[in-house]
Amino acid sequence: MLDAWRNRWPEGRRRLLATTVAALLLLLLVGLIHALFWARVLPLAEATPLRRFAIPLNAVLTLAYGLLYYRSRSMWPVFVLHLLVNAQLVLIARYSILPDL
Repeated sequence: MLDAWRNRWPEGRRRLLATTVAALLLLLLVGLIHALFWARVLPLAEATPLRRFAIPLNAVLTLAYGLLYYRSRSMWPVFVLHLLVNAQLVLIARYSILPDL
């Protein structure tokens, strides 16, 4: 999605506008995936003072994934970073999509 919007115009203000639209669409897509799927699967986090930072921090992380992809031109670094983020959620927060056995 990012490449499709970004590469629509080769240069100038249109390319900047297209890149901005692409970033916003990416945030919307990732936000909807998490809101409509993961929010139903994962348990609700306890209400802590830090909870209010979850959405802004995840938005920054999503944009960082996009930047990492453009800098490396490969999805492998993005995959490794996303794996580490998810691993810390599983190991520290003890999230699981598996039923209790």
